[in-house]
Amino acid sequence: MAGRSLARRGGLVAVIALTAGCAPSHRETGEAVVIVWPAVLLLASLPQAVLIRLWRTHWPTLAVPTRALVAAVALASVAAIAMIAGVRAPWEWAPHALWLFGTSYLAVLLVLTRIVIATSWRAHAVIAAHAATSAIFIPFALALRAGYFDTAAIDSAAFYVMPGYGGWVPAAIALVLWIEWRVRRANATTGRV
Repeated sequence: MAGRSLARRGGLVAVIALTAGCAPSHRETGEAVVIVWPAVLLLASLPQAVLIRLWRTHWPTLAVPTRALVAAVALASVAAIAMIAGVRAPWEWAPHALWLFGTSYLAVLLVLTRIVIATSWRAHAVIAAHAATSAIFIPFALALRAGYFDTAAIDSAAFYVMPGYGGWVPAAIALVLWIEWRVRRANATTGRV
C-alpha cells in the first residue's frame, strides 16, 4: 500500500529513479543547456521580476528592462537554433535540462540579483545578474558541446544540477529574499531603517 501511494505522489521520485541509471554525455549536456537557454532566461525572469517589484518599495531605481530582456532572449534563441541545427536528437535531454538547469540558473540569478542590488549598479540589476549568470553557465556548455571535456573525469551534468537541486535551492533563496523585503518594509513603517 505504501508503495502505491509513493508511486502516485512521487513524480519527482520517479523522474530521479528513471534517470539514475543513465545520464547524458558531456556533449549532450552542453547541447541541452544551450537549447533550453532562451526558455530558462524567460522563466527565470518571472520570479526575478516579482522580487524586483517588491524591492522597488525600498529601492525606487530598480526596474525590469523589458527591451534588454527581449534582446537577451533573442540572442539566446539564435544560439539555441544554431545548436539545434547541428544536433541529431535535440530534444532528448531538453525536458531534464529545462527543469534541472533552469532551477540552477534561477538560484544563481536570485543570489546575483541581490548582490548587484547592494552595489552602485542597482539600476542595472536585472541585466547584470542575467549576464553574470549566463557567463557562469553558458561558456562551459559550449565547451562541452565542442568536445573539450569528452575524456575528462568530470560530472558535467552535476554542474548544472547542484546549484538548483531540482528547485529546492531557488525556493529557499526566494523565501529568504521575501522575508528580507518584509523585514525592511516593517522597519520602514516603524521608522527603523
